[in-house]
Amino acid sequence: MDNFTEVVQELLEACKAQHDAIDRLFAELIQRDKRFFPSKSGRPWEAVVQGNKAVARAEEVFGDLKQDRLIKVNHFECGVLHGLMMQADDKPRRTLDGVYKQLVAIKKKLEEEAGVKKEIIEGGMLRITDKDGNVIIRPPFPYEVEGN
Repeated sequence: MDNFTEVVQELLEACKAQHDAIDRLFAELIQRDKRFFPSKSGRPWEAVVQGNKAVARAEEVFGDLKQDRLIKVNHFECGVLHGLMMQADDKPRRTLDGVYKQLVAIKKKLEEEAGVKKEIIEGGMLRITDKDGNVIIRPPFPYEVEGN
């Protein structure tokens, strides 16, 4: 398992354990003071609700992070794989659509982190400007204009 997956799983398990501990503490407080209501405790209750939502969201998003479902690629390999998939015939491309969408998302994130700006200019061309001001003008790829 890669470090990211391990850390996510460790954090998720830690959050669940903390939630269980808080539940037990609330139960003990209720036993000691029958007038105590966790939902009226203010910030502690808000933290429990927030934690429940975060755990549910993490399980939804990262629940499928199992070692047998991951491949490891560096940035170069990601770019090569993306390029090969763009050149593939329609049938293999559709078969691997989920992988292709992940690669596009990774590419967009890397571009954003690198300060790359893209805009469609007159004539339907794409102007790409990096953080240093270098400009490339070329026809856009389909994924660069889908949903825009």
